[in-house]
Amino acid sequence: INIVLEEPSFLDDINTGEVFHVKGKVTSKTKITSLNYRIIKGDINDSPVDLDITEALESPFDISLAARNGWTGVLITASNKSGLVVEKKFEIKQVTHVGPSVLFDSDKIFVKPDSMFTVSGRIASNHPVSSLSYVVVRGTVSDPVKLAVLTGDRFGFEVNADETATAVMVIATDERGNEGEGTIPVSILFPSRVEGNTMIHYKNIILADNLSKGYFSFSLAPYVLDKEKATSNQEHVNLLYSNLFIGEGNTNNGPAVFGPNVYNASTIKAPYMVEGWTTLNLTRTPVANDFFSVSGLTFDEIPDNKDAWDQINQYIKSKIGSSSVVRQKNVSVGYMFAIGYGGTTAGEINKYAIVIVRGMGGKNATSVEESTGAWIELEIKMSK
Repeated sequence: INIVLEEPSFLDDINTGEVFHVKGKVTSKTKITSLNYRIIKGDINDSPVDLDITEALESPFDISLAARNGWTGVLITASNKSGLVVEKKFEIKQVTHVGPSVLFDSDKIFVKPDSMFTVSGRIASNHPVSSLSYVVVRGTVSDPVKLAVLTGDRFGFEVNADETATAVMVIATDERGNEGEGTIPVSILFPSRVEGNTMIHYKNIILADNLSKGYFSFSLAPYVLDKEKATSNQEHVNLLYSNLFIGEGNTNNGPAVFGPNVYNASTIKAPYMVEGWTTLNLTRTPVANDFFSVSGLTFDEIPDNKDAWDQINQYIKSKIGSSSVVRQKNVSVGYMFAIGYGGTTAGEINKYAIVIVRGMGGKNATSVEESTGAWIELEIKMSK
């Protein structure tokens, strides 16, 4: 089996939107069973497009295409009844961009899971832009194409990250049919744990007032857990977060972080968080806003060395008492609290961590188990 391309069998240069043809013929000593082509974009090949097979042993082809940015070739593939496969590449050495250019305001977007983010920028074009659209890429699949609005040369639209967005592609077409596109990568800030020589550092710990993201574990990835995973791993759960409703007019109504062991305290009342549990880990969460005055370190300055952590652990140990709830009404960005755990009584606590609030939002619940979209973002450091 053989593929022969008609001359020219390559392109030195072509403008975007310009039509070109890939012509040739497949010949085989046994029946041709498949014939297709793929667009090559550097190291990436598009999905194959089947071509009609006109005769059993010989099949000419004529593929008409409009050049696009990033194309480097067209790969023709054929196979026959004997199981032989042959490929021939039509090379495109350069595609000169003549369509609109998409210029984003930033190089990359960082976003919390299940949050909205804005994609903004401008379009540079030699001719009036007739259409603007975008596609949200989610790993190996994409959302349907949506239209965007161009105001002057500017665009801006909101996208729901969910937990899957990896990029957003913006496509602009001018009145002559020339197309330009740009893609901005999206990085979702999933919970992370980095282990150093002495210190373990947790970032992007975003707890929400619903049972899918209301539990935190120091030891069990992905660290922010849903109720099902938390319930089946009760011994690993260290913190709960819920939008508490204690009673009508109660000043303690609202989102709070607390230890599993105090779920049923009169000022917490969150039995729905631990329904059916038998292992309720003891956790203490005292205020630590005097940390700097005692240690001389800000949270960001806490180093990964044993001497510093010997001092920090001693500080936290001195704070551990009966405090086991951090109410969101009392905190602000930069607020710090400590965590003590690792025992069944306060005297047995032997593990310590320091926490800073990086962000928060949401309104107070007005009924039991109500979610108002409340959330809190924590960053945590602890010694190994």
